[in-house]
Amino acid sequence: MSDNSVAALAPRFHALFSGLERAHGAYNHIDQTREDGKRSGVAVTLREPVTDTLWEQHLEGKNGLGVIPIRDDNTCMFAAIDVDIYADLDIGRMAATVARLGFPLVTCRSKSGGCHLFLFAKQPIDAGLIQDQLRDMAAKLGQGAAEIFPKQRKLMPKECGGWINA
Repeated sequence: MSDNSVAALAPRFHALFSGLERAHGAYNHIDQTREDGKRSGVAVTLREPVTDTLWEQHLEGKNGLGVIPIRDDNTCMFAAIDVDIYADLDIGRMAATVARLGFPLVTCRSKSGGCHLFLFAKQPIDAGLIQDQLRDMAAKLGQGAAEIFPKQRKLMPKECGGWINA
């Protein structure tokens, strides 16, 4: 990608993945592959603002960026189902099943070859409500054990919440 296109895309991704703005995750040094196929690296949570520059670096492949869906008011503008199946996952079949069931999810391959199923909202949605809806969708997809983001239904004061790799 050219520098101009990344600079133009960064604020759009920042807005699309609008979450907690006072902290984020960093996932770097991705140089190991576990036995199950998951690529692993060094994950840290930083109590620093999410910026367009971080998004630019992520889109350029320089730094992994983790986004926290739950916001300080316990609402979300996006959420995700994280399917951690690597070796036997047919992502095309997953996308077809999502479409057949009419779920409002965007199917994306994760960095390790698993699957992130993203839900994007036009208005803030209560984190607990969105968790319940995603758990129901995950179960109907045969992925009842999948990780759900947001991880929390409510943030305690000064808590950051769990993040997912963008």
